[in-house]
Formats: sequence, C-alpha cells, structure tokens
Amino acid sequence: MNASFPPRRILVPHDFSDQSRKALTYAVQMALEVSASVVVLHVGPPIPTFAYPLPEATALQTAQWTETLRERQESARLALQEEIQPWVDRVEFATQFEEGEATDAIVRVLQETGCDLIVMGSHGWTGLRRAIIGSVAEKTARRAQAPVLIVH
Repeated sequence: MNASFPPRRILVPHDFSDQSRKALTYAVQMALEVSASVVVLHVGPPIPTFAYPLPEATALQTAQWTETLRERQESARLALQEEIQPWVDRVEFATQFEEGEATDAIVRVLQETGCDLIVMGSHGWTGLRRAIIGSVAEKTARRAQAPVLIVH
C-alpha cells in the first residue's frame, strides 16, 4: 500500500465536472496544509479501433487517430492549466493525460507516480452508464492500493 500520513503526493482524477472541481479544491487545500504535491489526471475515452481490409486505410486511420489523440490531450492540457492556475504559485502540480477506462488509468497512474492518496469527486459525467456498471469512484476505492477520499 502506498499510504502515508500526511500524504506527500495527492492524485486527483479530473473530468471537468463540478464534482471534480470540488475534489481538486479539497486536494489543494489539503496539499497546502501538509506541503504535498498534486498530480491532476484527466482520462479521455479510448479512441475506437476499426479494422479495414486495406493496409492503406489502416495507416490513414492510424494517422487520424494520432491527430485526434494529440488534439484531445492539448485541449485537456489547456483546460487543466486553467483549473490549477489559482494555486500554481503555492502548490507543486503535475498533470497527466491518459486514454481508456478511467478506473484502470487511475490505478495505473497511482502506482506509476507514487501518490499516496486519491481525492476524487463522488461522480462525474457518467450518467446512465454509472447506474449500469457502477461509479468510477466506487471502483477506484475498491481497487486502489492507497486511501481514496471521495468528495461529495
């Protein structure tokens, strides 16, 4: 388990929902109190893959996917920079971008970055999907090898 108290590195999954913003504010306040750094993670949906019979179509599609991923990451990077701007002079931040299933990415980034606490919103932009397959917060709390603080 990565847990230590007080936390040294706090992971904040952020999907630009109001709940994510609340979690980020809470994490920053905690970081200020205990001199921790904050890793803000945005997980975008995976780019769908389709198989075409011609290699030329696949190569073209791969180039398009790569450009789409680059555009998504740049858009998310700019939006996250705006989100953390009020605190950048007082808290050490890192931002990270992943594509894929949110819980898998959160757990992987937790391990890769050595964060010892996750602070996340109780729900984000998951709507009906959440009701069907369970919330990201709930799945993360079950799978993470560190404490998860869920902000409501």
